[in-house]
Amino acid sequence: MPKYNYKDIIEKVESLPWCALVTTGRVGTDFFQSLLDSHPEVFVFNGILFFYNEFWDKSYVVKDLRVSDVNDMAEEFTGYYIWKLKSKYDYVERKDELGENMDESINIDTAIFRGHLTELLKMKPVTSRSFLRAVYVAYSLSLGQDYRKKSIFFHHIHHISKLKRYLNDFPDSKVISMTRDPRATYVSGVEHWLNYDAERDHLKHAFKVLKRTIVDAEPLRKYSINFCVLKLEDIEDDKILSLLCKWLGIEYNNCLKKSTWAGLRWWGDRLSLKKANNMEIGFSPIMIKNNWEKKLPQLDKALLNYLISDRLSWLFYEKKQCYSLIYHLLMFVLIPFPTVYERRYLSPLYIYSTLTGKKKMRLKRILWSFYYYPIRVIYYYNLYFRKMIGKRYDLPFFKI
Repeated sequence: MPKYNYKDIIEKVESLPWCALVTTGRVGTDFFQSLLDSHPEVFVFNGILFFYNEFWDKSYVVKDLRVSDVNDMAEEFTGYYIWKLKSKYDYVERKDELGENMDESINIDTAIFRGHLTELLKMKPVTSRSFLRAVYVAYSLSLGQDYRKKSIFFHHIHHISKLKRYLNDFPDSKVISMTRDPRATYVSGVEHWLNYDAERDHLKHAFKVLKRTIVDAEPLRKYSINFCVLKLEDIEDDKILSLLCKWLGIEYNNCLKKSTWAGLRWWGDRLSLKKANNMEIGFSPIMIKNNWEKKLPQLDKALLNYLISDRLSWLFYEKKQCYSLIYHLLMFVLIPFPTVYERRYLSPLYIYSTLTGKKKMRLKRILWSFYYYPIRVIYYYNLYFRKMIGKRYDLPFFKI
């Protein structure tokens, strides 16, 4: 392992800016990060890192920083996130099948990573801020990257609800929120999880996906931060990527056309039903098509198009809309009609198969069907009246 002057490294990186990545669910945040994975100017980690609630708050060593040993800290972190350093254990994200032949995985020498992290932690008093920074630098050094070329840290938080803790440490951080055609997001969020996890086969999950999809990045408004929305569909546009790089303060690089983790080609997670072909090393149009137009019946599409028409228009998503008084009244009347997923979970067949099957929480699943249906109706009426008073979606997004 080459020798490093860790004091010089910390002095170089401690003033670098940060950018956080958040998601609204099934909108390609992991894919987008994979495009930045090999960018020489960006400090990244292997995917999502729930640092604060997963590690910092639960760490046995960190509990008392007065007696904590940085060697033990590094040891504990390395063990906890072994699957991030050796991705053969990351089955869900398909990082056990990286590379052109899908037979490689990230295999960082844990002793080397632990050594870098330990030495970096010695340079400054240990806080959650200095620890998180050291993790990113140690990961980069372990991959043999040149820290002198780095100009920004890119941290994948994933959930907007986890942003507050991070901003306490990095108040000047920029934030990118990924988004996607909400109708496609809705279908993807429900059906892809059902194909992977049968325990989500209930109306509570379907409603949660629907609400999360509609809320989108609105919670970012409450923070005094520099944030912008990035559409998944725009990632294939070099002009958008160039604009993004300018916003981040980095140079455009051809690596943005390649989806990788630690430099190894990525083929998408196991929740995605469609896979890129051999020639598509970056953005793949087939990956974002889920035939939501056919899977959502006319009633569902009409209501969604009506209730979130401002967002669809603002982000240039195609929709058919009528603005007559009769149409407004018709939408009001149609809101209580069950959606496609509500019809599934309220059907006698689902109720019978759930009660007689081996599914966990059988009674709860039935109760959820009858509870979340009226909750959805109330939620739609709230959206309806919000629309009537003129409240509009106008979040900033990357556009030419």
